[in-house]
Amino acid sequence: MAEPTIPSLNLFVAGRGEAAQHGLHLATEEGGEWKLRQLDTVVQLAALCAHPRLPIIYGLSGMGPGRVHAWDVTDVVRGGEAVPIAHQDSLGDIPCDLAVDPTGRLLIAANYGFEGTGGSLTVWPLDERGRLEGEGLALPLSGSGSDPSRQGVAHPHQVVFHGGVLFVPDLGAESIRRYRIEPELREIESIPTPTGTGPRHMVVLGGGAIVVSGELAGTIAVGRVDTDDPGWRVERGSLLSGPATTRSERNYPGDVKVSRDQGFVYFANRGYDTIATFALDSGGPRLIGEVELDAEWPQHILVRDDHLLVAAWDGSAVMRLPLVGGIPQSPELAFECDGAGWLLEARER
Repeated sequence: MAEPTIPSLNLFVAGRGEAAQHGLHLATEEGGEWKLRQLDTVVQLAALCAHPRLPIIYGLSGMGPGRVHAWDVTDVVRGGEAVPIAHQDSLGDIPCDLAVDPTGRLLIAANYGFEGTGGSLTVWPLDERGRLEGEGLALPLSGSGSDPSRQGVAHPHQVVFHGGVLFVPDLGAESIRRYRIEPELREIESIPTPTGTGPRHMVVLGGGAIVVSGELAGTIAVGRVDTDDPGWRVERGSLLSGPATTRSERNYPGDVKVSRDQGFVYFANRGYDTIATFALDSGGPRLIGEVELDAEWPQHILVRDDHLLVAAWDGSAVMRLPLVGGIPQSPELAFECDGAGWLLEARER
């Protein structure tokens, strides 16, 4: 019997909430039609990542004490089950992002933490099968910024591996932390961001440039990591002004992603509920377009060759934005998923 055809696109989706329908899902697209299948129930599933070589995905959950999860997804795209291989404490509060290092031997999570206690990183060694070894090592962080209501303590918000370095945007400490892995994590000099930025997410470009979303300032900042002076260039993250329309009167920029050719940056404005596009040229970042999402609270962006997919958490929807010349066009509903908050492309491994 011939092997079944693998559909044109499979996504793991974190449906974030506290009901039975929330947790890990597989969204399958074929011929323009989407089907959604729940794989596991998880309370407040916030982020997902994949092992670089093995058919294993990892997740973080919780709005207080956190949990880390791992699933073997070998047969999921062919109709099989996601087999749980870990559900344990994340050793921190309000976990928000995680990643596996490119060698596949370490899983690292960022725990945002409460305002009174601050955040931390948690490190787990992975064995040759991608399974967590031991209970993990918690690394408390310190630091503060200019906003006492949001930056009284450290609040790491993302973990990004690039070029042998781990980057950690720290909203509370107003900096981009940097670590070497040799083989243990060793913090090296961090990069301060402009006062009041509140760095949330970032992308690393070729040639030593980085792009950072400023949650507190509502800005996008482009700088460098290969010089003593990052030379920050800062622009507003939206053409809109005044109070936001959803969840809060304040716009809170969140995710930031770069186009495949690194010519454009896509920027999620949560509150204004728009996707802004910036050109990265000699005068950049330069705002060249902004599209209303037609769904509330764009939490996460996935870049495809000819379109963007955006998880709108409060809208419980995944929106598709076609790209024309790299510029997002009017959105259309791809599929609904209760509490859609994170997207991870399912790849054959």
